[in-house]
Amino acid sequence: MANHLNSPNDYINGQAYQPWDDKDFLNFLRTAECDIARRAVPYDMASQSLGAVESRKRKLLGKRDWDDTVHEIDFSNKYRKDSPPRIILPVVFRITEKNKTFWEIDPNQIAEDLVGSLQKDVVYQRLSRRGQLTVCVNNVDAAIKLLDVKSLAGVCVEAHIPPSLIKNEGKIIAVPYRYSEDQMLEELAPYGVVGVRREVKARKVENGGLTFNPRGGVILTFKPEVALPSRVHVGQYVFPVEEYLEAPMQCFNCMRFGHSSKICRASPRCRHCAGAHSYKVISRYAYHPQTVLDLVR
Repeated sequence: MANHLNSPNDYINGQAYQPWDDKDFLNFLRTAECDIARRAVPYDMASQSLGAVESRKRKLLGKRDWDDTVHEIDFSNKYRKDSPPRIILPVVFRITEKNKTFWEIDPNQIAEDLVGSLQKDVVYQRLSRRGQLTVCVNNVDAAIKLLDVKSLAGVCVEAHIPPSLIKNEGKIIAVPYRYSEDQMLEELAPYGVVGVRREVKARKVENGGLTFNPRGGVILTFKPEVALPSRVHVGQYVFPVEEYLEAPMQCFNCMRFGHSSKICRASPRCRHCAGAHSYKVISRYAYHPQTVLDLVR
């Protein structure tokens, strides 16, 4: 594991915080005191008594930015019956060769390679619209082994853990505008905060540009091994801390998740009426959806 800063005041003392990589996060999960054997709940990764990886279950259930799944290859039902998994860790594979995806690879060969090397550790694999392969395993050692895989089904690949699992963010609201991000970072460093970002709202101006107006919400990034505090002090104020789950990326052309409109090749779809046109054609205030009462009348 990399030499990370252990003291909450390391940032103030002049040392720059070193972000965790995928293996650092997995090694931390391995060394944490887990109560998985006692509770046996899917997606629950570590003991809440430590508070170190608190709410990972919610992140997996509520925000799966690695999974815009359209096809699932379930090849491990016999393993599930023998030993039902207690945790599920996703590892995402991407083919390094340009303009080539896993849609062009034989899924049976992929399943054979994975099950042959990991056996019962593999829970299932999924294929996303973008052609990325997500392999879910039931223990940390198997996930670390997958991160070292450089070739799969005869093609060169690279693997990573979904960023949403490593992020540890909280949100405070109604923060006075006079507090700058640098000032808040300095005051909140003892809590394990390594990043502060005030929310802004974009508005269009007459010349076609955008202006960004600050808002009262502030996003706090904590070290991955730090539990979210119930409240923090900024100046003479005390703010309760809520867990922050970033909204998944959504395409404003087809309204699907997992990609942006710049790379979208699908047909446009309106978010107001679901018609085959851009949402800019009609206003949300002008559109009145038909209800059951309208049909009765």
